[in-house]
Amino acid sequence: MFKSIFSKYFTVLSVIIIVSFAAMGGMQVLLSSRYWVTDKRELLGDNVDKFAAKILADAEPVGVGSYEIGSELTSTLREWAEVSRCTLLITDASGRILVSTDVMNGPKVNQVLPEAVMNTLAGTKRFFVGDLGGL
Repeated sequence: MFKSIFSKYFTVLSVIIIVSFAAMGGMQVLLSSRYWVTDKRELLGDNVDKFAAKILADAEPVGVGSYEIGSELTSTLREWAEVSRCTLLITDASGRILVSTDVMNGPKVNQVLPEAVMNTLAGTKRFFVGDLGGL
C-alpha cells in the first residue's frame, strides 16, 4: 500500500490536518450559532419589554385582567413582528389571545392558550420555542 516511509507519514499527517480543520470548523459553526440565537433572543426580549410598556400605556381596560387594544397599536405590532421575523401573541391574564401577528397561519384572536403553556409563561412571561401546545 505505502511505497515509502514518506508516503506513510504524509498520509497520516494529512488525515490529522483534515480532521483538525473539520473539528475547528464544527466548533466555529456551533459557537457562532449559539451566539446568534442568544443575541436574537435578547434583542426580541428587549423589544417585547418596550412593546409591553407601550401596550399597557395605550390599551384600554375592559374588566379585571382584560384589555382592548386599538387597531393602530395592532398594526404597529404586526409591522414589528414582520420586520423581526417572529410571531407575537398578546394575551390577557387568562390566556385569551388579544392580538396575533401571524394572521394567515397562527392562532386566532379569542382562542385561549393551553394550561401547560400558561404554566410555563407564569414564571418567564415569554415562550420562545414550541408549538404552544398544538395551538
